[in-house]
Amino acid sequence: MPKILLADDMTNFLDLEISFLRRADCEIVTTQDGAQALKLAKLEKPDVILLDVEMPRMTGIEACRILKKDPTTKNIPVIIVTATSRKDEAEKAGCDDFWQKPISEITFMAGLKRFVEIVEREDRRVAI
Repeated sequence: MPKILLADDMTNFLDLEISFLRRADCEIVTTQDGAQALKLAKLEKPDVILLDVEMPRMTGIEACRILKKDPTTKNIPVIIVTATSRKDEAEKAGCDDFWQKPISEITFMAGLKRFVEIVEREDRRVAI
């Protein structure tokens, strides 16, 4: 089962990403802090990391740069998911993809499946 690290300081966006993954067989780890994302990446060894740019203590771009220079985390795909237009800066930091907010569930899941194999369960229908 893949492990996904979601880092965003906006609770409502973390909740949205989690809702996108509601039918996916995966483990989700979350944080609202860039520095904590680094710690969790080393501790949890996720299969993919999604970082917002603007976060407390460390931006997602700074975190990405450090992750990509560290031999223990450099091969983990990092996706920057942000409302900012700092794509060039994110790519120079080594991100594997750059997604602009707002993002739809279909786009989110299709993009994620480029980096990690995710099986989506069918939601059960409620009997009427």
